[in-house]
Amino acid sequence: MMSSMSKVLKDNGERRDAISLHDRSILVEAGAGSGKTAIMAGRIAVMLAEGVSPRSIAAVTFTELAASELLSRVREFVANLTVGEIAAELHVALPDGLSQAQRDNLAAASAAIDEITCSTIHGFCQRLIKPYPAEANIDPGAGVMDRNQADLTFLEIVDGWLRERLSGGQGGILAEMVLHSPGETVALIHKIAENLRRRRMLAAPPVSLLDGHLTAFRQAAADFAGCMDGAAAAEPETVTIIERLTEMATALANDPDPATPAGLVRLLTSRPHPDLCTKAGAFASYRKKGKWAGAAKQAGLSKADGDPLNDAAEVHYTACCDAWVSLVQAAAAHALAALIDEARPILQRYRDHKHTSAQLDFDDLIFAARDLLRHHDAVRRALGHRFAHVLVDEFQDTDPLQTEIFWRLCGAPADGEDDWTAFRIRPGALFLVGDPKQAIYRFQGADVGAYLQARDAFRTQNAGSLLSISTNFRSCASILTFVNERFEAVLSADGQPGFTALDPFHDDRGGLCVAALDIAVADENGKASAEQQRDAEADAIAELCARLIESHPIIDRRSGAERPCQPGDIALLAPTGTELWRYEEALERRGIPVATQAGKGLFRRQEIQGLIALTRVLADRRDTLALGALLRGPLVGLTEEELLDIVWGLPRSEEQPDRIPRLDLSIDAAIIAHPLAREVIERLQSLSPGAATARPHTNCSRRPWT
Repeated sequence: MMSSMSKVLKDNGERRDAISLHDRSILVEAGAGSGKTAIMAGRIAVMLAEGVSPRSIAAVTFTELAASELLSRVREFVANLTVGEIAAELHVALPDGLSQAQRDNLAAASAAIDEITCSTIHGFCQRLIKPYPAEANIDPGAGVMDRNQADLTFLEIVDGWLRERLSGGQGGILAEMVLHSPGETVALIHKIAENLRRRRMLAAPPVSLLDGHLTAFRQAAADFAGCMDGAAAAEPETVTIIERLTEMATALANDPDPATPAGLVRLLTSRPHPDLCTKAGAFASYRKKGKWAGAAKQAGLSKADGDPLNDAAEVHYTACCDAWVSLVQAAAAHALAALIDEARPILQRYRDHKHTSAQLDFDDLIFAARDLLRHHDAVRRALGHRFAHVLVDEFQDTDPLQTEIFWRLCGAPADGEDDWTAFRIRPGALFLVGDPKQAIYRFQGADVGAYLQARDAFRTQNAGSLLSISTNFRSCASILTFVNERFEAVLSADGQPGFTALDPFHDDRGGLCVAALDIAVADENGKASAEQQRDAEADAIAELCARLIESHPIIDRRSGAERPCQPGDIALLAPTGTELWRYEEALERRGIPVATQAGKGLFRRQEIQGLIALTRVLADRRDTLALGALLRGPLVGLTEEELLDIVWGLPRSEEQPDRIPRLDLSIDAAIIAHPLAREVIERLQSLSPGAATARPHTNCSRRPWT
């Protein structure tokens, strides 16, 4: 306990430095439950007390919710400090209270707290580029698409490009792969296009010459056959394996040239002989030791003489298998590189669409801000003066591109070097809070390597600028002991960020820290349905919550005093929101108030996308993209072929007979031959704004192609 207390005391010293030393750039490694929001908000409050202008402060968080919570906490701290009340989280940084000058500074800053920039990285980048549209090479009036709108637009562009690319008898690797496996190939193109969109610098891995791999496999098969031909004994199953490998090598020699698309696809789709494979399609293991002992005995040798023959055969078989796998992998690498090259025009179409419609997506904001700071030094210095103090939360979830933005904004080139990794951070300009052990967003481009690089830079440039805070204020001692024991070996392994034990601030207060609930429910047959089991589980959890409320003591976060547990202190976590209503009903039956936060992916559901498309159609009668998405979606269910037939059947303009007509709500529904589409268009027109007041002939008189 004394050792733990000494760690906590040291941690409090680090916490004081993190909050109070606003004139020094600092990287804080804060473990789980260490109160990172309080550290960030406390540092901002102390900066305001020292006279730092709110307008010069920018706090970058991972989500908009976190940004609003951070700003709310800053307001709370400032309000309390202004009247002389020091929150418990700030006692360690302000042991002697505030001077009158600091109170005056806070009073002046309290009226301008809203001038603090507190947003996500995308919102922050938008603030960087907005005053400099010419330098950032963006349209001054460009709007920012929300993520769902950008996804739908990009999907339409990919589908349109695929239709064009696969029509007109065009050849190439894409056409050959579609002929072999259309569904998988189209899905692969969508995946490649999405990755190119998310990672603009994405490039195919280096490829090796296929001829070398072909030669290696043929030679391995020949060596296997030659070795066994000269052996003192023959094992029948091994002879069959050699025959099958020889057949595979012969087939490769007779296949089309792999330098051609057809030959490459033929090679890519080649499979080992079925006699050599398991049911899963992989090469079977070579296990013939007993067979070779029998073959040696039959040849007049001792059983022991079969062992070296078995070993030699196994080595050759493994070499053949490895050569085949390397050949197929090389073919896949060539195909991937070719498909990436084929898909790159999709990005240009997407860029052209955004340019003509004066729109930006979230990735544009990041790249535009990085390029602005990289190529315009005067702008970089001006923005560095404007945002003189930048605080970044959850820094472990940033990527190298975002790290470069912070380094260029808050640093200065060293000896004229333009390499941002060599920039020297200005004192007090950058405050980072993160924990490499919580880096879980690699699938979104986050790179813990960027965090480790920043940590090394801080450690090298400024002694004492790296602070480690390990005290956990959330969990009691026994829970943290369990966590430390389970994660120490895992996080200490090679390639991991390293392990730092979490130290408890709260001792165990008696009773169990973890409880397992036994759910026993059965009908007259001794069985229970899934619904009955879920209802029983919901009742048991609700009963546990009812027992905790007003009886289980907890420590109040604000006052530090002990108080009874309240409903708002309990959080129930579930893997899915499908059956949450059962728990809600069980809690409500016991008079326990409940608020549900579920469905973060709600707006990505297909039915919600259909409702969004419906709303867009009703808001803008000429939105053909939204109308097409609605008609093709589950609310209506038309196929793409039906939509193409409907558009193709619309009357053409006499002035422009080659121009394809537009299908939108301005059309005369009577000219649509498809009965379902005609009925849907008529209903939408009746719901569209202005439909009730427009004359009957208004919509009909408008030509559908204008």
